[in-house]
Amino acid sequence: MKNIYKINSVHAWNTRSNGEIRNDDAYGNVDTSPQVVLAILRQLCKKAGIKQEDIFVGDAFTQMYNHCYNKWSAEFPDIHYMTREPMTGREVFTKNESKKINYSDKKSVISYDSDEIVDQIANADYLINIPALKAHRWAGVTFLLKIIWLARKRKLKSFTQWNTSY
Repeated sequence: MKNIYKINSVHAWNTRSNGEIRNDDAYGNVDTSPQVVLAILRQLCKKAGIKQEDIFVGDAFTQMYNHCYNKWSAEFPDIHYMTREPMTGREVFTKNESKKINYSDKKSVISYDSDEIVDQIANADYLINIPALKAHRWAGVTFLLKIIWLARKRKLKSFTQWNTSY
């Protein structure tokens, strides 16, 4: 049984190539807490008996900071830690060409009507969202659907592409 745990790691978009945080003068960036994820992994592996090999953790939109990866992999080395691009110790999400998310807005909000999702989500038995509940400048607040939207594998040139139709 494959389980994917979708974290909100959107600020890791600006990660240095070695996985360290880049100072971009953006005060107040909030991503999913590494401590929350570690607590969930402990419950899954130590209490619920889920095998590490059946757990995937990541954000298909972005990278994974070293401070998160190091904290989690030290205790759970056999979990699949997923990122958008190659990073030491992490695996890369792969695009699923056949399964798509279809949008009902008929291109009135965004300029495309569907998106491929990543294999790891398309093939998962369970998708568990571990959000960072917070205010959001474009969406108002961050909840489930905006986070699931980032499970797609479309590569954006910049964050400004999110906001082109507003």
